[in-house]
Parts: sequence; structure tokens; C-alpha cells
Amino acid sequence: MPEAPWYVVEGDVKKEARLNMMAHLLSVIPYTEVDLAPIEVPDRPPATGYRRPPREQATYVPDHVATLLG
Repeated sequence: MPEAPWYVVEGDVKKEARLNMMAHLLSVIPYTEVDLAPIEVPDRPPATGYRRPPREQATYVPDHVATLLG
């Protein structure tokens, strides 16, 4: 439909829907070859005495995958 310039992704199987959407999105991007200049990595700066805060003070995302895999 010309008045609706978007696409519909069938989503009964979410993993397949996401893969189909990624494939479609990549297929409509016009790729051209780009000449890249060599990357120069600077020397690492000296250590500043940083200490990581205690882990119990951090807020973590739940590890749902671990519960699924057992």
C-alpha cells in the first residue's frame, strides 16, 4: 500500500521474526566500499589508582538465560 510505507514482520516465532527483520533491513541498505585510514592506537595511559566498588553495591540484570539452561 503506497500510503503505508512500512513492512509487517510475521512474529509467531520471535527468533525467526527478528532474523527476518535483520535480513530485510540489511538488504535495503545501499552498501558501498569505503577506504579506511589505518587506525593508530595510542599508548595506554598510566594507572590512576582506580578501585572497583564492592560487587554487592552494584545492581545487576537477572541472568534469565542461566535459569533456562539449568
